[in-house]
Amino acid sequence: MGTKINEVMTERPRAVTPQTSVREAARLMEEEDVGSLPVVDEETRIVGIVTDRDVALRVVGGDLDPESTRVGEVASADVVTLTPEHDLDEALGLMARA
Repeated sequence: MGTKINEVMTERPRAVTPQTSVREAARLMEEEDVGSLPVVDEETRIVGIVTDRDVALRVVGGDLDPESTRVGEVASADVVTLTPEHDLDEALGLMARA
């Protein structure tokens, strides 16, 4: 049997909301030493993901103000989610295709 996602995942990752400023999201990425953060709604359901690449290309490259620009304006909304019990190889395959 292969490795399960729950063997390598962060159990309680930090997250942001669509209303979080891009500046705050970038600070949180630096603090947590990560390149992406899940974007969650009021019920903590994942509604997107914001990455350091989103910040670089969409905010800096788009000459947007990171304080007034909200995560919801630059985050990717078409995310694929799996359960912790899914096979890690399956997850990696989905990530490569997406």
